[in-house]
Amino acid sequence: MISEKDIKACVDMMAQTKVWEWNTETACTLAGIWNLYEAAGDTAYRDIVKAAMDQLTEAVNKNGADGVNFAMAGCARFLFPLYREQAENSYQEAAELLWNWLQEQSWPDEAAADWAESFYLAEPFYLEYENLFHAKERYNHIQQQLKAASLLAAKSIEDQDEAAAGWYLAAMADCSSLISEEVFDHYKNAEGHLKTGLKQAAGMSSLPVVYAVLKGCRIRALLSEKYLDRAAVKLLESKHVLEDGTLTQKGFLLMAYGEYKKFARKEKNNDRI
Repeated sequence: MISEKDIKACVDMMAQTKVWEWNTETACTLAGIWNLYEAAGDTAYRDIVKAAMDQLTEAVNKNGADGVNFAMAGCARFLFPLYREQAENSYQEAAELLWNWLQEQSWPDEAAADWAESFYLAEPFYLEYENLFHAKERYNHIQQQLKAASLLAAKSIEDQDEAAAGWYLAAMADCSSLISEEVFDHYKNAEGHLKTGLKQAAGMSSLPVVYAVLKGCRIRALLSEKYLDRAAVKLLESKHVLEDGTLTQKGFLLMAYGEYKKFARKEKNNDRI
């Protein structure tokens, strides 16, 4: 069973690098560490991600669009919460350059074998940018992308493509948490896509799927009575991933563990009311 000591050792191992590479593994690593920061409030976790964002900002603002890709956008998601803490102009400038690059791209792209991975990397960044800097002006476009992704996901799940299903469901869970409930129809649409995808993917149990379930329960898009127990058991039995898994798997395990801890804290606080 996973312990706090195991988690800390995993983070220490993943954060040993002093120079980050902007790829999907790094995006998942940073997401896992940031989720632990949100769950535990340990500023050491925040500092790891901030150091990475400072490097990314320097690279983007120095090199412009050269070398920009979907993975870099996925890594850059953490510019937004850090910008909310302290409005660094360099963070906004880097985010704007990446957003402008995304305007020239097409995703989800049915012709691309990695469409679901690109969707996971790009869509939450796009949503965060719209929330913070665009007053949700492109929510209608985002809804079109979510619908297109849901149709592609249904086909991938039918074909038993568990990797694509995992990327898609993780992305949809993140999008559901980012869309403002004040824009009710948009929020309910995203929630509906998540629920439908999980029903279609019944029986799939990869870590991205477990993460999507736990996050869905925590944001109350899913009924915890129905989904939580099996996801929690799968998570707590995943210690071997901390020892032998890829960085992407470890990142998702940390993301899922953070969601599990946040859910438990939320339930504990509710009991006190």
